[in-house]
Amino acid sequence: MATATPIAYNPSLTTISGTSQIGVFSVGTPTSGFTGEPRWWNSPDLDLGYVIGIPVTDCNIPTPNSGETACFSFYRASANTDTAFIGLTNYLTGMSFTGTSNARTWLVNNLGYYTNYPSTPLAVNDFYQGGVIGYIFQPGDVRYVSGETHGIIISTQTYGTKTQEGGGTGYTWGCYGLVSGLSEVVGSGYTNQITILNYLNTNCPSFVNDSCFNLATGLTIGGYTDWFVGNRPEYYSVFSGTGANNIPVYSGWSSDNDYVAYYTSTQPTANNYTAAIFQRSNPPTYHTNSTFSGLKQGSSANVKVLRYF
Repeated sequence: MATATPIAYNPSLTTISGTSQIGVFSVGTPTSGFTGEPRWWNSPDLDLGYVIGIPVTDCNIPTPNSGETACFSFYRASANTDTAFIGLTNYLTGMSFTGTSNARTWLVNNLGYYTNYPSTPLAVNDFYQGGVIGYIFQPGDVRYVSGETHGIIISTQTYGTKTQEGGGTGYTWGCYGLVSGLSEVVGSGYTNQITILNYLNTNCPSFVNDSCFNLATGLTIGGYTDWFVGNRPEYYSVFSGTGANNIPVYSGWSSDNDYVAYYTSTQPTANNYTAAIFQRSNPPTYHTNSTFSGLKQGSSANVKVLRYF
């Protein structure tokens, strides 16, 4: 006997009692019954292979009902096996996943797709909400919530290709001057960015457009707009927990192209910022106690943005 589940296209993400939200789809049986909005359909037979549902915003997918179309299309793997699920995911996304957790997370959280492949708890190295989970908040962290999973996501993208010798296109930290109120606590980087931008807009507006913090506030990655340049402890927390394979090294900064320097919101003096350093060794090395400092308005580094989830 075939196994299917009710599913509806629900891009509003409004929780429907009795159902689960998977990507932009509601799945299950509403406690209030099947109403006309959203429109409910049965999934394909789930016994024959793992299913992936892709949203179609034009809602023009033909259905067996004359004159009625649907807002998604289904694809089914050849079997209910990990290999078949990964193979279908890679085919549909053009990615090269080797693990089921990352594959499912990318489908559901980055693309908004549906799949009946079972979920696993979020963990460091998972692709999630626009990037890679690099750190899970621990008891004592300012953003830790007991019984819930939250943390820091790092983008796989890098902005600015400025080298030590001055080549490429880079960003500045900002103008000289000591910005008061900055915190070195994990979970405070976003607030630091707001504080720094307020300082720049008030004291040296001509530096705002080229600042890495202004760049971060204008980014949209994976549909998320709350990116920021973190403080030094946040980058070190992420670097120590996230695999180098999931954070591509964009360009070298040092003269031997062996080191990459990323901006942080940490400022040791009125004229300097402290960079987070990545070294292209084998295995790669994250310098958690680096004392490198660059001139705020006289040097450039790469920008690797973060966000909280």
